[in-house]
Amino acid sequence: MAALHVEKKVRSPFQASKWLNVQVLSENLEKLFELGKIYPLKGYVKDLLALPNVPEYAPYVSDWKQGNAAKLPDFAYAFTLNDDSLYAIDFEQGYRIKPKEAIVEITPHYMSFGEEEVKSNVFGTDTLSWGIQFGFPQLYEDENGEIRKHLEARNYPLFKEIQKYLRENTIPAKFKRGDQIIQSSIRVDKNAFDWVNKHPWLKEKGVCLV
Repeated sequence: MAALHVEKKVRSPFQASKWLNVQVLSENLEKLFELGKIYPLKGYVKDLLALPNVPEYAPYVSDWKQGNAAKLPDFAYAFTLNDDSLYAIDFEQGYRIKPKEAIVEITPHYMSFGEEEVKSNVFGTDTLSWGIQFGFPQLYEDENGEIRKHLEARNYPLFKEIQKYLRENTIPAKFKRGDQIIQSSIRVDKNAFDWVNKHPWLKEKGVCLV
């Protein structure tokens, strides 16, 4: 039985803005993924069952730890406490899943370095695929067209739990480039120095996690 409600036509696109974002690179996200239900928001799927995790993530971390130029593909997942936050449309190619209300969105995170800071959510050929990003909108439009704030959203407690988990299990990433120390707000495992510093992009830039 399908976990999501299937509708006959696509609704007006869900409108959201002013996103709260937290980014993390960690090899230990399985317990975090257990906090909610994960559904793909891009492409077509054959069934409407929740996923246990982000399937692209574990191979990416494994690739990084082997010293390869690990990079996540483009994706977007809904992370939700409630199946009825989403709906599905049945196309010939398969189902497309869409949000009906504010959900946590999981996407790849890319970064680069400026002269004195980490530049987050930048794109281009000279960027590093640094883990994933959890995002939640501060403003969104409900099904009646009313503008709502994130504190009213049913999935905001999930975003708060993600923030709590990351505060307890990860630390802000700090980098060294020559004699320069570069602080950041992006998160990383507490004891990830050995494997994170294997990435060829960091070596090419003369940057290391400290």
